[in-house]
Amino acid sequence: MASDPQFDETYQPEPPPKRGMSTGMKVLIILLCVFGGFALLCCGGGVYMAYKFKNAFSEDPVVVKDVTKKIADIDIPASFHPVGTMNINMFFMKMRFVVYETKAKTGMMMLMEVSAPNASEEDLRRSLNQQGQGQNVRDLQVKKTETKTFTIRGQKAEFTFSEAVEPKSKAAYRQVKGSFPGRDKGAVMLMLQVPEKEYNEAAVVKMINSIK
Repeated sequence: MASDPQFDETYQPEPPPKRGMSTGMKVLIILLCVFGGFALLCCGGGVYMAYKFKNAFSEDPVVVKDVTKKIADIDIPASFHPVGTMNINMFFMKMRFVVYETKAKTGMMMLMEVSAPNASEEDLRRSLNQQGQGQNVRDLQVKKTETKTFTIRGQKAEFTFSEAVEPKSKAAYRQVKGSFPGRDKGAVMLMLQVPEKEYNEAAVVKMINSIK
């Protein structure tokens, strides 16, 4: 006869199932690691930045779309859905980003805007490109890269279009990275990583050309 768990001292209840981390939160953590150097470069504000980040993140699709409009007027393909955003304002730097992912959750796109009163737009764009060089939200090995030049907000903006492979799954991916002038005297970086079978370069080019 089976013992009653209520009176069995050796009985140990099963732990509740662990909830998986959302894509938006994963991207937040990665971006904080990749771009956290901005706060350290501006008055060494690492601790202050961590405090301000506490309540700056949202996974509400309505909020994500609202922050997207503040970053840029952009026609995002219907295949991408809003999943997360961060909007933070510090005395030495403003930073906000939005994250979108594909329906199958195998591809993602993010826009990140940074502005600082003591840094020029050119310097911020250079820093974004340097910080983002070789840094991938998804661990990809880039095999081939082509650079395309666009005109955004009256300035030339270079984007790298890369063919890549995910080492573990050996799945083929496409990656697009680039920066352009921000609205608030800052700079914006766009990063996109999508499985090759879901990639539509014409749609990506159209999206970049739509930025205002």
